Amino acid sequence: MVPTVHPHARGDLPKDCYVPPAAFSVDVDEVRMQCVYGGAFTVSLQVGDFFSVAPVPESGKVLHASIADNMKVLNGHILSHCDPVFLSVLQTPNRTEHRYARQPEGATYAKVTKAGGTDIVGSIDVSKAEIPGVSW
Repeated sequence: MVPTVHPHARGDLPKDCYVPPAAFSVDVDEVRMQCVYGGAFTVSLQVGDFFSVAPVPESGKVLHASIADNMKVLNGHILSHCDPVFLSVLQTPNRTEHRYARQPEGATYAKVTKAGGTDIVGSIDVSKAEIPGVSW
């Protein structure tokens, strides 16, 4: 059995996987994707307000390895349920953390709407972040 993201998931997520050079795992209590670039910079995406994890049989589906690829799929789907949606962005010199939320959190976030696009609030280094309508 492996966990999968619900509802309307595009692929199943094995709990733990190692396929050189990638390794990943899923904590069923906290849905978060994390990519480490060059061993020195980490980008993560948390979607716990919108998705839960439950065990399902293995499917053999492909999981995209980048945050941007997954956000392109998730962003439109989340907006179909919640408009606007807020993407909290926390940044340090070696990491960027994204978290989708129903309300703004903190002083640094992107407000994303179907009709109005993306408004950035606070200081976000978009060269080190994935912001819908800005980074891609």
